[in-house]
Amino acid sequence: MEPTEDITAQRILLELEFIAGEADRRAVLTCFGNALEPIRQMLVQQEIRQDARPQQKFAIVHLLIRSLSDLSAGGHLASHFYVTQSYCVRFDPVQLNAELHRGS
Repeated sequence: MEPTEDITAQRILLELEFIAGEADRRAVLTCFGNALEPIRQMLVQQEIRQDARPQQKFAIVHLLIRSLSDLSAGGHLASHFYVTQSYCVRFDPVQLNAELHRGS
C-alpha cells in the first residue's frame, strides 16, 4: 500500500468519532442488558451462609459486582464497535468470576 496525502494521522483520529452502525447499537446494548440481568438477580437474591467467613462473604459480593461492572463496560465498548477490546478487557474476568462462583 502506497502512502497517500489523503490519509493523515489527524484523519485517522477523526475517524474514531464517526458514528457507525447507530441502529445496531441499541441491539448490542439490549443483548448486554440481557446478559447482565442474571448476574444482577444473583446479587440481589444472594443467600450467603451465616457461618461463612467474612472474607468469603466479601469475595462473593465483590465478584458479582465486579462482573456487573466489567460486563457493563464491555457492553459500552462493544456498542461502539470496539469488539476486541471489549472481549479482552471485560469478558475474561466475568467468565472467571462465574467459574469461581459456581465452585463456592
